Amino acid sequence: MDATKWNRVAILLLAAGLLAIAGFEWLAYVSQGIAYGAIVGLRGREKDLAEIGSSALRALGLAALLEGLAIGLASWAFTDDGRPVWARLWIGLASAAIADVSTYVLVRGL
Repeated sequence: MDATKWNRVAILLLAAGLLAIAGFEWLAYVSQGIAYGAIVGLRGREKDLAEIGSSALRALGLAALLEGLAIGLASWAFTDDGRPVWARLWIGLASAAIADVSTYVLVRGL
C-alpha cells in the first residue's frame, strides 16, 4: 500500500474514533436528560438541576462537534485526490456543518 492509502486509512480510523467518543457523549446527554427529568419538581434540588442541565448541554455540544469533525474527516478522505486542497476543505467543512445543524435540529428543535 502506498502512502496515500495509509493516510486515508489513518484519517478514517481517526474519524471512527471520534464517532465512538461522540456516541458516548450522546449517551451522556440522554442519561443526564433522564436524570434531569427524574428530579424536576423536587424541592431543594435546584442546584442539582442547574448542574445537570449545564453538563447535558456541554455533552450535546461536544457530541455535535466530534460528530462534525468525524464527518468532515471522512469526507476529506473520500473526496478525489485530484481536487485542489481548498475544494476538499470546503467539501469537508460543508458536509460537517450540514451534519451538525441537522443533528442539532433533530435533537433540540428549531
